[in-house]
Amino acid sequence: MDVRDDWPFIAAALAVGGVLTLSGFAVWDRFTAPVRGEVIDTEHTGAYTSVVNNCNRNVCTPIVTNHPESWSLRLRDGDETGWRDVSEHAYESCGIGDHYDRCTRD
Repeated sequence: MDVRDDWPFIAAALAVGGVLTLSGFAVWDRFTAPVRGEVIDTEHTGAYTSVVNNCNRNVCTPIVTNHPESWSLRLRDGDETGWRDVSEHAYESCGIGDHYDRCTRD
């Protein structure tokens, strides 16, 4: 078998590996976020649908994923920073410069 015949599959595998690596860093940042701290950034993502084609040789199957609306706060507590997923109420209650979780109790 000639490697040149498999280049699309090799390229796809490398691309998927890169995406998974970058996704892992994003997940790790959310996993290691402080439990409380100063709000230094906010992020709201509306609900959306993504479609990825899963191809095996000549057959492609679309994989549809619905992503719900989400709200996040980037917190800093000393040397630790990270994104924390929060409720809509916490997102609306806490602005940049506020201290999370005190701002959710007002």
